[in-house]
Amino acid sequence: MRAGRSWCAATRFKAPKSVTFGQLPKTSTGKIRKYLLREEAWAGTGRRIG
Repeated sequence: MRAGRSWCAATRFKAPKSVTFGQLPKTSTGKIRKYLLREEAWAGTGRRIG
C-alpha cells in the first residue's frame, strides 16, 4: 500500500487505510451488483448510510 500512496497527491488522512481486491458480484448481463457490495461493507455495523 505504501507504493500506492507515494503517487497519490492527496494527504495521508484522505488516503484509504485498506484496499480489497477480489471477484465482483455481477448480473447475467455483466453489470456489477452494487447493492451486494454495500451489504457486505455495512454488515456488522449498527447503521447504514444511503
